[in-house]
Amino acid sequence: MTRRNKAILLLALTAALPVAAEESAVTTDNTTREAYLQAIPSLPETDRPQFLKGRALVRQVWVIPPSENREIAGLGPLYNRISCIACHAGNGRGFVPAKPEEPMRTMLVRLSVPGNDEHGGPKPHPAYGGQLNENGVPGVQGEGRAEVRFIETTIKLNGGEKAKLRKPVIRFVNLAYGDFPSDILTSPRIAPPIYGLGLLQAVAETDIVALADARKPEGIKGRVNRVWDEAQQKTVLGRFGWKANMPDLRQQIAGAYVGDMGITSPLFPDENCTAAQPACQHAPPAGKPELDKAQLDATEFYHFALAAPHQRNTQDKQVQRGEALFKQTQCGACHVPQLTTGEFAPLRALSH
Repeated sequence: MTRRNKAILLLALTAALPVAAEESAVTTDNTTREAYLQAIPSLPETDRPQFLKGRALVRQVWVIPPSENREIAGLGPLYNRISCIACHAGNGRGFVPAKPEEPMRTMLVRLSVPGNDEHGGPKPHPAYGGQLNENGVPGVQGEGRAEVRFIETTIKLNGGEKAKLRKPVIRFVNLAYGDFPSDILTSPRIAPPIYGLGLLQAVAETDIVALADARKPEGIKGRVNRVWDEAQQKTVLGRFGWKANMPDLRQQIAGAYVGDMGITSPLFPDENCTAAQPACQHAPPAGKPELDKAQLDATEFYHFALAAPHQRNTQDKQVQRGEALFKQTQCGACHVPQLTTGEFAPLRALSH
């Protein structure tokens, strides 16, 4: 069963990237394979060392503890991948496996059971937690494997054209900690791109709420998501993740570290083990936490400072026709063409 997609207005993720006072100061015209790896042109030289430190952490391959090199130890006990860049290749998006037997290299599956947790969010599976971790360190069994298959159908459009649609079906194999109940809720997720996210965090909350409240064409509706903020210990506006289930980049990053690689941080100091996984609970950590505050700060700053690419081929007839169709079908009611950022103290180059 697939978790029902609620009508959540993912304004922070679905909107066009905001335009700063000088767009060229925060975007890049690089069109090579390095396009998503560029710092904003207006990044102060004094901030470049922090950017480079964050970049190194995003590219870092983590190893299983114990290790003589404490700086790179901390992987597991349960994990999906060994680095951030393994899922977000070139800082871009992931992909679906070509065949069911192919590992989910840049994709994962969220898990939950009916009901809500103590903060109103999805209720994790009692034995597997909130995410299927396929791999385990020596002595700890990986949780199992997810296979994705597609059911393909052909539909006829109003103009007479035919289009093929495919629906993903997830099958779980080699489950190590018991079978899933019939009412298990699953949500497959492809790794999203990570460039330009600083601009999205710099949009004022009041602007996002106003967009959600604005009158829209008939049949189009949505709402902001309200989620738990670990740092502030309160419910706030959600803006990151495929379902806007994270309040800010810091929590999104820390959640990925612990959920995808089993690396603890000041925000999430506990390993991703459940009560049904005693070997996981007793596996030795590399530190408490394994990612310190300075490392988390640098990773967060790197995300803030990544430039968004310019729109390309604006004079191309097909691009122009696509833009006209985008407007005609009222996609812009949610994917608004333009936003202006607010005051952003963590990186003032992104302000306004």
